[in-house]
Amino acid sequence: ASGAFFESNTIVRYLAAAHAPCPLSDGTPAGLARASQWMDLCLSGNDFTPSFGTVNHWLIDDLVRTPKERWDEELVGRVRKYHAELEGALAPFEAHLGSTGARAHLAGRAFSAADVALGVELLRLGMCSGLARREGLVRASVLAPGRFPALYGPGPAGAFRDSYFGRLLARPAFRAGAWLHE
Repeated sequence: ASGAFFESNTIVRYLAAAHAPCPLSDGTPAGLARASQWMDLCLSGNDFTPSFGTVNHWLIDDLVRTPKERWDEELVGRVRKYHAELEGALAPFEAHLGSTGARAHLAGRAFSAADVALGVELLRLGMCSGLARREGLVRASVLAPGRFPALYGPGPAGAFRDSYFGRLLARPAFRAGAWLHE
């Protein structure tokens, strides 16, 4: 089936299914389910964590897409609130990756569609968090290396090295498709 699709995770799932087995999917229903649970958590959150989609919406739409001269107290309050909630949104990913070993990806040892979803979110949220810090809206970026060692690395001296995000950055397709476009 072909056609026009919307929603980034739907498009990634379609590509994984259409080209399986491929680097996005091992072609099995279990492999797709392992990837899908993490893709869905990226956008929806759960009863214990805020939604990445909500945090992403406010940080990108308010902070990045609103001209600085239009930032008001309400906008700044939302940016601070959702920036603080990033820690809760990232907690399940950090816990999972921290428990699965240094070379793990979200759905297993191999890169999958789940890593596309989380990788792009980490990239966008990291840039927004850094901008909020540089503009003085928050004291420190919640995504700073050392804060989430499995996701971002052990600290400033080893920023990204031996981390999940570092493994994504080492992939030429991730750099070309996500990093260079954001």
